[in-house]
Amino acid sequence: MEWLYQWLGSGYITNVLILVGIYFMVAQHLGSVKQKAHSTKYIIDELYKINAKIDQLNNKLKKG
Repeated sequence: MEWLYQWLGSGYITNVLILVGIYFMVAQHLGSVKQKAHSTKYIIDELYKINAKIDQLNNKLKKG
C-alpha cells in the first residue's frame, strides 16, 4: 500500500493531468456543456482536497 502513497505524492501535476483526463473521458458521456462546466469547477475543488489529504499521508509516512 505504501507504493500507492508514494506514487500519488510523487508528482502532483502528473496526477492532476491523469485525473482530469479520466474526468473528461467520463464527462463526454454525461449531459450538457453547462453541466460539464459546473462539474469542472467541482472536480478541481475535489482534486485540491484529495491532494491535501495525500500530502498529509506522505508527511505521516516520512515521519513514521
